[in-house]
Amino acid sequence: MNKGTEAPKRVVRNWSASVMRTCDFCGHHADTGLNDDSSAICPSCCDAEHSGNLQCALEEALERNVDLISEEVLMAITGLTHNAIKSARKKFWLEGREYRHYTGDCNPWDNSPIMYNGFEVDNWVERQRPAIPRQKSA
Repeated sequence: MNKGTEAPKRVVRNWSASVMRTCDFCGHHADTGLNDDSSAICPSCCDAEHSGNLQCALEEALERNVDLISEEVLMAITGLTHNAIKSARKKFWLEGREYRHYTGDCNPWDNSPIMYNGFEVDNWVERQRPAIPRQKSA
């Protein structure tokens, strides 16, 4: 089994010290924070930067044929929310198939961090029956 991949960490910026100026990335005049290289970045560009990093992590995982992925990467791939994943894990998924706990000493507990098998989660989604149409009132 291939080694899992963690989602990239979001860069923490001090938005309370933001100033109104032109963003160096998109050119819009907005509240901006500073990057490590002293360039100004707006919140929209910061979000886009993090989304791009998630996409890169996903592409890397697919290239390496990684079996296990973090919850954040799973949410980015499938569109499932944190609550939907938690509910499915408690009600439908089997530990060892769709997910597994892990620790550095190879003796995980039920409160240890969790990695997900993206392929099995995709199979679970594909096995869902079509939604039952609601009755429409006139």
